[in-house]
Amino acid sequence: MTFDELLVQIESKECQEKRDRETDYLEVVVTRALLESFAALLAAYFGPPFKPEGEKPSAEALRHAEPYGGIYAGQTMYFRRGEEGPELALLWPWGSQPMVTLKIIRGAEPA
Repeated sequence: MTFDELLVQIESKECQEKRDRETDYLEVVVTRALLESFAALLAAYFGPPFKPEGEKPSAEALRHAEPYGGIYAGQTMYFRRGEEGPELALLWPWGSQPMVTLKIIRGAEPA
């Protein structure tokens, strides 16, 4: 699967909201009840989470996530080095509702 194919597959799934779609970026909101099917796609592309939910982020995770809003213990991050630069997925659970914001990004190497 390519990065572009991953974005198409994520977009084809049931989402509460589709916020943004660009060549190297996709942001959607999903319910926690449907999160497993999204996580299965992410794991198929990225492998296991680089920073699982509930764990303190490493310095490398912080460095790669910082340009996109950071990563915290209650969030999940997938990461891989693609041919066109680092690729990551950030899952940010909402505190007030059973929703999760999912951002998938292909970006530049952080400084």
